[in-house]
Amino acid sequence: MGKSAVFVVILCIINQVQVCFSSSVEQNSKVVQIHSGLVKGYKNSEWDIFAFYGIPYATAPSGREKFKGPLPAPHWSDTLEAIDKTIVCAQHAHPTGHDNCLTSNVFTPNTNDTNLPVLVYIHGGAFYNKSGNHLLPYSLVKDGNLVTVTFNYRLGMLGFLCLGTEGIPGNAGLKDMVALLNWVNQNIANFGGNPDDVTIAGCSAGSVSAELLALSETTKGLFNKVILQSGNSIESWSVQQNPLEIAQTHAMKMNFDISDDLHALEEFYTNTSTEELVKHTHSTIKDKDLYFVPCLERHTGTEAVLTTAPLDTLKSGTFKKYPTLIGFANMEGLYRLKSYDDWKDDIQSNLAYYFPVDLKFNTSDEQKEAAKSVKELYFDNEDFKQGFIDYFSDAMFVYPLIRAINYQVEAGNEDVYYFEFSYVEDSKVPTDEPYNVHGAGHCTQSEIVFERPEPVAHSSDYFEMKKKMTALWINFIKTGKPVQNPSSEFPDGSPAASTTGSYIEMNLRPRLMKKWRSEYVSLWNDIYSRYYSTPIPAGTGV
Repeated sequence: MGKSAVFVVILCIINQVQVCFSSSVEQNSKVVQIHSGLVKGYKNSEWDIFAFYGIPYATAPSGREKFKGPLPAPHWSDTLEAIDKTIVCAQHAHPTGHDNCLTSNVFTPNTNDTNLPVLVYIHGGAFYNKSGNHLLPYSLVKDGNLVTVTFNYRLGMLGFLCLGTEGIPGNAGLKDMVALLNWVNQNIANFGGNPDDVTIAGCSAGSVSAELLALSETTKGLFNKVILQSGNSIESWSVQQNPLEIAQTHAMKMNFDISDDLHALEEFYTNTSTEELVKHTHSTIKDKDLYFVPCLERHTGTEAVLTTAPLDTLKSGTFKKYPTLIGFANMEGLYRLKSYDDWKDDIQSNLAYYFPVDLKFNTSDEQKEAAKSVKELYFDNEDFKQGFIDYFSDAMFVYPLIRAINYQVEAGNEDVYYFEFSYVEDSKVPTDEPYNVHGAGHCTQSEIVFERPEPVAHSSDYFEMKKKMTALWINFIKTGKPVQNPSSEFPDGSPAASTTGSYIEMNLRPRLMKKWRSEYVSLWNDIYSRYYSTPIPAGTGV
């Protein structure tokens, strides 16, 4: 063979290798055109899905503008390598956060299918910590053949300081969420998702946010189903009772002594550094209360997300009715066990101090009467520790969920489904040493359908339970029903909540149940019918 022929053969081999390499790269990455420019994501080979991390969906204002609503997303000319998993908004573990933390993460199945259902998941964290990468939706995307979006939003004072002024109107974090939903509406089709089939979901603070968005006029047409887990819009900690008072109190703790002047208060906060704001958001949170959460806004020239108390909206029945899947754990109050030794004596003599903050009494006799009724039902028994857990489960999480379900049913929503999650992995018992308590804790029913950044070993029963819960979510996201057809496991299907209060107890062997803890619901209904206090809008009282 001549030299020229050998050269041609070698050239062909090189070209073939290049083609193979190019093909391999093509199979392991994907470039998508969105409004801002091109983004490149990469394949997760273990799950056979594509992930795009850190895509800006809006721009967080800075300097004196830092409390205002988000600005439009930036544009770029080069392809954005969507690989940054580290972006977080400012919080106690990251006092300054990233320059622009308003980013989304998109997970897509390895398919050429289009018009896939879309899930938007709002992370929890008490409105002051965590990020969109706290949990990962690999199972949902792979098993459900659907597109999932997670994202960051501003937290703590930066997200939820509310003065009702032009500079600090309030609810910047909620406005970030609205911006994200608009971004999804404009761009998700390019990832294979259907912008007209979007489900929003969250747990704890994420669930509160999801229902607040569902009740808002600003989000109509941006989603069509809702998943609420371990939290809703009428939890006592969901909306600030008195935003101005909270802002004044924290300003004084930060050595600002003229907090009764609204203009001066606004100047103080707008001139305070992000790092200082974050430090005081975290350090001044009492163990029993949350301060910087959503608030009722007043119109200040910017579009308000929340202007009416959620309870008033639910009672009016005028809200848009979405198919809704609601879940809670059977021992939500386990999260309070860390305070059990410190509180157990005081709670017997001073129970009213631990009441939800949205209860206000006109006289001490009224307060004592309510405390006596609650004490008799929860604490006058041999197992005081269980009463402690049940009290905080019901008062802080479950009763408001049941109450909101009843308002939805009364308003004519025929597509509300709920379940109580009671599964506990054997290897995790006792749930919270040294207390030797057997029960499912806060948000475990939501976390089981996701994966964590660092893999954790689990039992075979856990994965069986995970499969059941993931199927419930996928069925609901696709059909609006958690159980599409009756089966041997669900012979009655998934009956919607009604005046009979049908719900499913989710464990390895699911059971159809009715009227969740009716005696306890009746007690709280009586107390709230007499002593509920409507939140005050931002700026009121000046």
